[in-house]
Amino acid sequence: MTAPTTNESVRLQRARPPREMFNPAAWQAYMAVIEEPATLEEALASEDGPAWRAAWESELESLGKNGTWVMEKTLKNRNIVGCRSLCRRKEDRRFKVCLVAKEYSQEPGIDSHETFAPVAKFTTIRVLLGLVAENNRELHSMDVKTAFLNGELEEAIYMKCPEGIIEPTNDGIAHRLVMAIYGPRQSPGAWYHKIHRFFLAHEFIRSTQDYSLYINYARKLLVLVYVDDLVLAAAKAADITWIKASLTNALEMSDLGELTTFLGIEITRERSHRPLTLHQAKSIDKILIRHGLQDARPAITSLDPNTRLVSQPKVRPESSKTESTSISLELYQSTVGSLMYAMLGTRPDIAYAVGLVSQFNHSPSSEHWVAVKRIFRYLRGTRTLKLQYGSSNESGGYSDADW
Repeated sequence: MTAPTTNESVRLQRARPPREMFNPAAWQAYMAVIEEPATLEEALASEDGPAWRAAWESELESLGKNGTWVMEKTLKNRNIVGCRSLCRRKEDRRFKVCLVAKEYSQEPGIDSHETFAPVAKFTTIRVLLGLVAENNRELHSMDVKTAFLNGELEEAIYMKCPEGIIEPTNDGIAHRLVMAIYGPRQSPGAWYHKIHRFFLAHEFIRSTQDYSLYINYARKLLVLVYVDDLVLAAAKAADITWIKASLTNALEMSDLGELTTFLGIEITRERSHRPLTLHQAKSIDKILIRHGLQDARPAITSLDPNTRLVSQPKVRPESSKTESTSISLELYQSTVGSLMYAMLGTRPDIAYAVGLVSQFNHSPSSEHWVAVKRIFRYLRGTRTLKLQYGSSNESGGYSDADW
């Protein structure tokens, strides 16, 4: 585990109970501040070393089972990309290690060409959920295990030997990637073409408005693809069972049952009355903890009506200081980015405030930072607000500008 950089992370590490005793709230708090291991060697040497080792061995097993690479002699001066092991703790308490190629070492036109791969639009997600609520449809989800390993590469990509594997003794021998892994620029596209061919073979039609949405009109079945996460919606449970079985026969899948979370959005349903609600309470808690605002005093509005935000004054040649104290550009931009995700997901009520503070991403000041923190304080006081599709009564419902 990486050395903590703050007193808070030191306190959390020393007070940390055994993993099996964590309740969900404690795990969320721990996940928000703990630093991930920077290298596989660091992960294996940490107190969670056995869990990281099991995760790495599982990754190697998947790579071998898929026939991900072959050993070949390379041409002289052939580009060979590097690789590293990426270690991540998942929110469901799983440890995940992924072998990732260093895409920045690829050479365009030689070992990378087409790199585009679509992902589902938030607009499409909202429309799908609205249709599910209105028509009381089945809503399930599946996850593709090691999704990128299913994509077949067209270009010849040579990679250095990964950690934990015995290096070849012959000079000029390298791993040529046959199947995609995480990292190469064309891997998302290769995986998308693989899943696209699967849906075409099963009588699905790709939406012309969103290439991540596939529709089987005969079965009235919708499938939304977001990289390796699939959302399945159908009028009949039998059709859900059919597509799950088809996917499992073709790919290594995890059946996640009825959809309860998607992209950090929590989903709850009352099938008898048809309402479907969305909220991001856990995600909001996580970003509050990350920025040390979990105990901040809640605000009743997202902006202070008495504050007018303006751009920072330009620095005069004879002075190295501005009238407003500058703050870290990287910190400001990443913080505003986390607010944007909440806004796009379930919190349109902060859209104006987030749009305003994002206008100063190029040169934020302390006044702008105070405005950003106020949005966080507003979210803390309203973290349980939800968006609802459908209604709990037969007459339906509506929402106007003032809710």
